[in-house]
Amino acid sequence: MTEPLVHFRPTTLRVCILRLKFPEGHEYAALGREFGLPWPVTPNTVAKGEGVHVLWLGPNEWVVEQLPAAEVAARAARACGATLHHVADVSEGRVVFEVGGPKAREMLAKGCSIDLHPRVFAPGQCAQTLLQHANIMLESLDGGALRFYTDRSIAEWVAAWLEDAALEYRGG
Repeated sequence: MTEPLVHFRPTTLRVCILRLKFPEGHEYAALGREFGLPWPVTPNTVAKGEGVHVLWLGPNEWVVEQLPAAEVAARAARACGATLHHVADVSEGRVVFEVGGPKAREMLAKGCSIDLHPRVFAPGQCAQTLLQHANIMLESLDGGALRFYTDRSIAEWVAAWLEDAALEYRGG
């Protein structure tokens, strides 16, 4: 049996947002030690550690995947000390879609204006963008797959758009 040209599914993933106010820089190294990965400070990059991914969301703001909010908050408190920081668990407010297959990037390009070619948007990169007018956080995964996060309030609409966009790759 051959792999489908495009496949996608909503998935469950713990998602927290970590924000720092006026960090002095040493907090980044401390965060890296606490989370067991090189802390991403370069725009649109992802760092992976054992059981955790951290995505650069903006200056002094990151998405932390896969860990409970209490653990993210405890690690951040140890790393940041007196630096004002905030952790918000947004898992219940987000739906995460994983999209794969040889034509996945081509399909998403129908509604996304960033260049999704693997040479440009490679594993280890992320971006905030629009998918057919819906705000998403997009992550390039190993093996050519993509993961994106969208608000739960529009997840059904996004799923319907994915179904429609995938028709030509499914022979329907």
